[in-house]
Amino acid sequence: MSAADSKVTELLRSARKQVQKGDREKALELLQEALDIDPDNQEVREEIDDVEREIAAMQVFKRTRSARSHTPDGSVSSPSDFVAECIDRSQQALDRGDEVRALQELERARRHDPENREVQKRIMVVKRTIKTNNLADLAFTKLRHDDPAAAVEQAREIFDVWPEAPVLEKLLDDLESYTPGAAEGPPLEEEEELEEAEIEGIEDLEDMVAEEQEEPEEAEPAAAVVEEPEVEPEPEPEPEPEFEPEPTPVSEADAAVSSIREKIARGAYDDAMAEAKEALAKYPDHSTLRELHARLERVAGAAAEPEEEKRPAAAVAPGRRPGAGEREKEEKKIPFIPILIGVGAAAIIVVVLLITGVFGGGEPQEPVPTEPVIQPYSVQLAVQGPDDPAVSLDGRPLERGPSGLFTAEGEDFGRKTIEVRADSFQTVRRTLQLDEGQTVADTIGLQPLGSDSAYIALGVNVPEGDEQPDPGDITYLLNGEEVEGEGVSVPTGRHVLQAVMEGYNSSPETLLVDTPDTLNRRLALLAPDQAQINLTLAAGVPGTAVFYVDGERISAGRDLSHVADYGNHTVMVRQDGYEDWVATVDLDEDGYSRTVTLTEAETAGRLRISPEPPATVYINGESRGQTPLPPIELEEGEYTVRLTNPDYEEQVSNVQITAGEDTRLQYTAQQLAAADEGGEEAAEEGGEEGGEEGGEEGGEDVADQAISPPFPISQTAPETPALARQRGDVHGYVTLEVSVAADGSVTGVTIVNDEVGLGCGNAAREAVQQWQFNPATQGGEPVPSTTTVQVRFDVE
Repeated sequence: MSAADSKVTELLRSARKQVQKGDREKALELLQEALDIDPDNQEVREEIDDVEREIAAMQVFKRTRSARSHTPDGSVSSPSDFVAECIDRSQQALDRGDEVRALQELERARRHDPENREVQKRIMVVKRTIKTNNLADLAFTKLRHDDPAAAVEQAREIFDVWPEAPVLEKLLDDLESYTPGAAEGPPLEEEEELEEAEIEGIEDLEDMVAEEQEEPEEAEPAAAVVEEPEVEPEPEPEPEPEFEPEPTPVSEADAAVSSIREKIARGAYDDAMAEAKEALAKYPDHSTLRELHARLERVAGAAAEPEEEKRPAAAVAPGRRPGAGEREKEEKKIPFIPILIGVGAAAIIVVVLLITGVFGGGEPQEPVPTEPVIQPYSVQLAVQGPDDPAVSLDGRPLERGPSGLFTAEGEDFGRKTIEVRADSFQTVRRTLQLDEGQTVADTIGLQPLGSDSAYIALGVNVPEGDEQPDPGDITYLLNGEEVEGEGVSVPTGRHVLQAVMEGYNSSPETLLVDTPDTLNRRLALLAPDQAQINLTLAAGVPGTAVFYVDGERISAGRDLSHVADYGNHTVMVRQDGYEDWVATVDLDEDGYSRTVTLTEAETAGRLRISPEPPATVYINGESRGQTPLPPIELEEGEYTVRLTNPDYEEQVSNVQITAGEDTRLQYTAQQLAAADEGGEEAAEEGGEEGGEEGGEEGGEDVADQAISPPFPISQTAPETPALARQRGDVHGYVTLEVSVAADGSVTGVTIVNDEVGLGCGNAAREAVQQWQFNPATQGGEPVPSTTTVQVRFDVE
């Protein structure tokens, strides 16, 4: 990292700290200084844009702060009055057909009075109404497209959820009067999209229905709420008793009701029908048994009607439907048909076996089982526009291959979502249906932010227990300017939003609009001692993250909007494959807003090999060069390292590399014995004179003898650079090549590798220039040499 890059990084870090402290003006000065050093730094430009928008919004906000002080008039309703008002507003919403608003009002009442059984019962009624209405809408859609069998399945599902659902009566009437081809509706593609949206709403309530099925049945249905369907109240959770309570006696009729409903939940409609008939014969006056029996009869009748189309013309006269008695006779006849078919099939099998056994000349060969071969799908995507896009398939990041394409394959067939993101570009999402053996090759082009427009529908959230204000009492601000109405069209990009209302506090919220869609944004109106924490993932970070405040998991997605009391809070953003992002926030009236850029988690470690004695390095058989070497990046795991030098024995070591850590290795092999082979041979062949001559010759060739490396005997510690001291938490090595004279003094120092930056390389060089070495020797004489040293920095 160059000195300029280090300075920009430090200025950016300092500016963010100033934003956390609320001093946006100081932060803007630091960011402008960083931009002067590196005018092309996109990250700095985005930070400047965010801070300038927030400053503009805060200026407008502060001008009207005094008018928005919290001045309650003391006319707060009692808890019972507030709950009654919520119930009344909920009933009015139900009368208008607005079940969602009705549920919201009831949830407000429940938060105010969690023990209120009336509110709990109404909530259950509304939830069941929403779910059964959605299921009925799907059934009516199936009928309009001549699919009565699917409509019957929806009717059965409604019956499982709520046998007394009001919408079930109309659905069964439509099923009984169904005529193929008579209904018309919009194109199937449009309705399928609608079905998907409705199914999402249905799935949101599945947990609620499962909980209701686990609750014990009461002897008689609960009294119905006025103008609402009858429903059994959800029992309050009771603390575990210290003793075993006496079991409550259950009547045979109630036991039969529970058993019938259990069979309905498993889809065993025939068994449920049989048990309902038997129980109703014993208890003809039991209202719940009568209702269950009637519903089962109607569902069974509706399920049988589509089969009439397959019957011969003589079986059902045109324009006439069989009565209940005729249907019962038909049902009694049906069981004989599969029996006859089974007997016939068995007879055919016996005949085939006899023929093959008598005339086939031996036993039949058993077929060799073969497993089906599954062909995976394949996706290849090219991205035009940004240099470094992030592409994901259903949230799973895709890697760019050598060809520049993002590729994926798999056997998890079905509907998948491709998402392409990049900083300063609009996000693109596409839905693909990936089937077995399918190959998708496509090119996706990204447009810069600001190329298109989006619409933001605005709303507010008020503190719990407060009434929802009238729209006319709220003022919405966009980038510090007042907005007319409850929505605004904006170009894609970053915008600052704020809601202002007398008697409430509020904070500006930075919103990244990266798609030309319609967005719903609810802004917070806060109590006087509260502010808002807003976090947004940077566009270049793919997928979603989990947001925590003070150790508590708040939400998952791409942004966080959380209301908290004034004071210190710890916020954390966590995502698989990335390091946790953690910040301490001193929350005040200005709130806290930040775009979070996550750093990919390290999956590699570093192998550091001592530079002396010099060696050729082989890792898992692959040559990595000769020492001195900078730290070698290796993925986590075990490796075999071989070090060789002609003057030393070979050394082979197994090392374990840990992600994010340094592993050190020293070449400790023994030096080979130095001997003059020529002198030895002369001594053996020519006697003492030859040996002396050989020794003289060996003594003259000093250049061929091994050099003993130098080593430091006096070291001066480096001074910590100001940038490193200011930043703090700096740890690492600087590798330097040192020229040592024959007297042991340092004649030159060159920086080989500086992994720390922040001026540490120069500081290490200045310190090493003052070192004193024991010089290198050759043949017992000091000689000039070159060696490699490492200087470590640890700045807390």
